[in-house]
Amino acid sequence: MTRRHKWLLWLGGFVLLLIFVIFVVLFFQPIETNRIAANESRAVGHLRHLFLAQAAFQTQHGCFASELSNLSDPYIDDAYSYKLEPRTATEKGCVTKYVVTASPKVLRKDGMRYFSIEETGVLRLEQLHPVGPDSPFLQ
Repeated sequence: MTRRHKWLLWLGGFVLLLIFVIFVVLFFQPIETNRIAANESRAVGHLRHLFLAQAAFQTQHGCFASELSNLSDPYIDDAYSYKLEPRTATEKGCVTKYVVTASPKVLRKDGMRYFSIEETGVLRLEQLHPVGPDSPFLQ
């Protein structure tokens, strides 16, 4: 085999490898995007569930729960973590305003967006950083 043939074989192998890498990237990118979208959708759904659980808690106890563990249905999520923050409370410690936040456990892997819900049912979101009181509403 001549040098030229060896060079052509090497070049052909490189081209095949390059085509394979491009195929893998194009094939797996939509799967990753779909997984992130599913994680974010699940996070919003769980925030809505927590809003309803807080309403039921308020009906029973006259105020909102101060911790997620006080609500009847603990939820485990592999992609998002949830935090309940009381905003205002009476002198007796009865929570009257709160916000629950959902944050991706690993940003850009589990999710790209942060979410929150308030006692009024308003959902907010932010891209790539935590939600604040001036964050846009989720529509």
